[in-house]
Amino acid sequence: MDNTLEVTKDIIRRVLKMPDLEITDNSSSDTIPEWDSLSHVMIIHEIEKKFDIKFSLDDMISIDSFGKLMNIIEAKN
Repeated sequence: MDNTLEVTKDIIRRVLKMPDLEITDNSSSDTIPEWDSLSHVMIIHEIEKKFDIKFSLDDMISIDSFGKLMNIIEAKN
């Protein structure tokens, strides 16, 4: 899980072009203005490729924080 956590954080930092971004379980589009709907889709796409998983539309809509994202990734692995 630790590796998954760090890899996912790195994906988010890369997509948002914010290499020094501190990411917590509560990080979201509300706390990170750069995390808009387009970057959300890009983050999901990169995670799907990296971990060879698929998010359903319901999954994508329900992700409202980094913690929720990690819970879904963990459930799919």
